[in-house]
Amino acid sequence: MPLNVDAINLTMDKWEKNLEDQVAVESYAYQFFKKNGMIKTYNGGDNIITQPIKVGRADHVVTEYEGAQVLPTPDFLVSDVVRFRQRLVAGFVGITDQEELINSGENQIIDLYETKTDMLKEGLARKWEEYLFGDGTGRGGLAPAGLEHLISETPAFGTVGGVDASNATYWRNKSVNVASITASNVRPILRALVKSVLVGAKKTDLVFWAGANVVEALYQVYDDNAIIQRNNGANVGSFDISGISSISFDGIPIIEMDLLGSLLNPNKVYLINKTTLKFMVHAQRNFSVIPSGLANGERYSFNQAIHGRFYGIAGNFIITNRRKNAVLTVGSGDHRNLTNADIQDETGDINV
Repeated sequence: MPLNVDAINLTMDKWEKNLEDQVAVESYAYQFFKKNGMIKTYNGGDNIITQPIKVGRADHVVTEYEGAQVLPTPDFLVSDVVRFRQRLVAGFVGITDQEELINSGENQIIDLYETKTDMLKEGLARKWEEYLFGDGTGRGGLAPAGLEHLISETPAFGTVGGVDASNATYWRNKSVNVASITASNVRPILRALVKSVLVGAKKTDLVFWAGANVVEALYQVYDDNAIIQRNNGANVGSFDISGISSISFDGIPIIEMDLLGSLLNPNKVYLINKTTLKFMVHAQRNFSVIPSGLANGERYSFNQAIHGRFYGIAGNFIITNRRKNAVLTVGSGDHRNLTNADIQDETGDINV
C-alpha cells in the first residue's frame, strides 16, 4: 500500500470539490462562458447530445379573434433536433513510488500532490480553450468541436450537429473576408456584420471575440472616437474582463483574446450570440474524478509503481442557431469577400 495514501486522498477530495471553479480562474474564456450562462449540464446515458432548434418565424401561431370564435392551434415550426456527439476528456494526477521515497514526509507528499494538481488544473484550462477555438479534428476526431466548426468560414459546406448546411440554408452562419481593416472601412464593416445577425436578436446578446491584430487596429483608428470605448479592466456586459484589453463598438463588447496565445487567429473576429452557443457537460463528469471501482477513484499501474486519479469531462460545444453568429477574417480566406457595395454605407447589410 502506498505511503500516506489517506493524507493524499483527503487533500485530493478537498481539491476536486471546486475543480471547475479553479479551471475558470485559469481560463478567461471559460470564465466568460460560466458568467454568461453558456455552460449547461445534462444527464442520460446516450453518447449523443440532442437539442431542438427553431426554423423560420412563429407569426402563424398568433392570430386575432372575437368572442367565442374558434382559434387555430398550429404547432411551432421546429426542425427536429441537432445532434452533437459526446466527447470524453481525461487528465491524470499520480505519484510514483520513487517520488514517495524522495518526499517521504507527509507534508512533503501533500505539497507534491498539490503542485501536480495545480499543473493539471492549468492543463485542463488550456485544453478547454484549445477545444473552444478548434474544429474537433484533434486526436483522430475525438476532440470536442469548437468555433472553427460551429461558426465556419465556409458555412454553406459541411455538417454541423447532424444538419447538412449545403442543403439547409437556415443552418448557415455569416462569414465574410476583407483584405484589411482601415480607418475608412472598420466602422461600416463592423456595423454591417452586426446588422447581418440581428434578426430576432438583441445587441445585449452579442459579443465580439477578436484577434490581437484586429483589436490593435481598432485602438489606433478609433482611439479618440466616441463609438469605440476603452474599458481597461471594466465590467463589459456581464463578464469581468479584468486583465484583458477590451473595447466596445456601438455598445457591443469587443474582447481581445490574445491572452490565449495563438489559439485565436490574430486576424479573425467572431461575432457570437451568447444565447445560441453553449458548452454542454454531463452532470456526472464535470471536471470530476472518473470512477475506477476503488475508493476515491484511486488507480494503480500494472506494476504498482504509480498511483493516482483521472479527472475528466464528458460533453461538447453546441450551437442552436448558426444564423445569429458570424466570423470575419482579415486577409486571405476561401469564403466570400465583402464588396464596396457592402461597406459603402453604414446602414447597409452583408449579403451572404
